[in-house]
Amino acid sequence: MNLENEQQVANTLYKLKLLDEQIEKAKARPRSPENDESICSLVQMANQMREDIVRYRAAQRRRASAVKPT
Repeated sequence: MNLENEQQVANTLYKLKLLDEQIEKAKARPRSPENDESICSLVQMANQMREDIVRYRAAQRRRASAVKPT
């Protein structure tokens, strides 16, 4: 997903918070192959969200530095 503005970043951060809570709950459950797969999937989704946020913020910094007057 390509984040395009601060509102999308804020929404993604909120979803990431909820997802992290789900990961913690899943980790608290007894181990099973299904639970392990679920945790893995949730962690991958959370990591993708983090990458999207980092990518957006890096692009914002590049744009801001390109606009600076010399």
